[in-house]
Amino acid sequence: MENRNIIWDYDGTILPFTPYDSEQFLLDYLLYKENKQLSFIKRIVAKAALYADNKQIIGPSFKKYYRWVMKGVNTYILEEVNNALAIAIPDSYIDTLSSFAAKGFKMYVISCGTVELCVNPLKIKKADTLFKEIIANQFIYKNNKIDGLILNVASGEEKVKIAEKLNLKPESTIVVGDGYTDIPLLEWSSYPFMVDPEKKRRKRFGDRNYTFIESLPQLIDIFDKRFPQ
Repeated sequence: MENRNIIWDYDGTILPFTPYDSEQFLLDYLLYKENKQLSFIKRIVAKAALYADNKQIIGPSFKKYYRWVMKGVNTYILEEVNNALAIAIPDSYIDTLSSFAAKGFKMYVISCGTVELCVNPLKIKKADTLFKEIIANQFIYKNNKIDGLILNVASGEEKVKIAEKLNLKPESTIVVGDGYTDIPLLEWSSYPFMVDPEKKRRKRFGDRNYTFIESLPQLIDIFDKRFPQ
């Protein structure tokens, strides 16, 4: 396998569900630990959006409510949340990422999540420099408050477009993901891996050419067997 690349998803892949993804975790934190940041109406909307997104019944519409709820929130909240998210990333996952970087892989994170919730936990774990690029949606700030959200990665289909803009080729790119927004990239890649810790997704996607893993460290043995040095 020449010109080796890996595209990683973030939520549910590098960051295991806690039981929330990073954006859901942020909303939960605001609802139950910093609820003075949100008005009564925003708390209602945040609870509804959190529930619907966690059950995967709201789709891309979640971002509209997430952006509205987050507008006006003080930025110090992000530091507190990022510290908690960093703790949730297992050291064995960081070791796995480091191992692939040492093998010469060029690595990327392409996520439909929020870049601040991706980069900063990885930076705390001293793993952000393992990646050539970390691409996700991005907050806008004004007067130390969140003022909006730029949708750099609005959908799973957008992930494929980004990979192609990076001049990555499916025949030389491993893709590791876990959810519905990863399906377009998994279908695009010649080496798709789906993270499935509860062994539920393999029932749904078992007819596809995915390799199912329960955790990231399994990738090392699988790779070494398929591509012995």
